[in-house]
Amino acid sequence: MANGNRLTWGVVYLLFGAAFTFFAVYEGRETMWNATTILLSALAAFDIQNALFHFLRMIRKR
Repeated sequence: MANGNRLTWGVVYLLFGAAFTFFAVYEGRETMWNATTILLSALAAFDIQNALFHFLRMIRKR
């Protein structure tokens, strides 16, 4: 995978992680621990982890 492609996917995953975090916080205003909040938080954690993975792989390849 080319470095530019890793950067693109890293940014995409980071944006999705930020969006899922925003929606989880917005959804958690009434009650924090409902199924929607937990699902969105898990998706956000997965996306942010993947973003960091792509960024770190890009840095190591240089």
